[in-house]
Amino acid sequence: METLNVGAAAGGAAGVPPAPPANVANMPLGFDISSDNGPQPPSLADFEVLRTAGKIFGILKVAQNVVDGQFDVRYPLVRDAGLIRGSYDFFAPKDVAIQVQWVVSHVQRLTPGDLAPAIDLEDQSGALDAKYSYSAGLAGRGRG
Repeated sequence: METLNVGAAAGGAAGVPPAPPANVANMPLGFDISSDNGPQPPSLADFEVLRTAGKIFGILKVAQNVVDGQFDVRYPLVRDAGLIRGSYDFFAPKDVAIQVQWVVSHVQRLTPGDLAPAIDLEDQSGALDAKYSYSAGLAGRGRG
């Protein structure tokens, strides 16, 4: 099983997390995780390492074109490790109802301390704007 090596992965000594940059040193620190990164399969110990390293929250990707294969395993582990948890959908140019259903089906119910689900909207290719025409509303505000 692969485990998270917080220090070595970030350029520090193994097991010793590097200090955060000065401009964020007094802010809550967290992590963003998906099936593209982190151990597979994850364990509770993996998230306890992050808590010990000073992280207080984790944001997990529910889906990006398809449901993230590690979400249902990782989401409860984040809470079990004593971390605040959140989720997001990496919005894709496909049926909005499907993407909403993925979040509703996999997050299911927020518990006290959970962050509300979010949308990660990145559109370098213009595919989302081509489908949903969201930039048309920005033109009247000097942003289009």
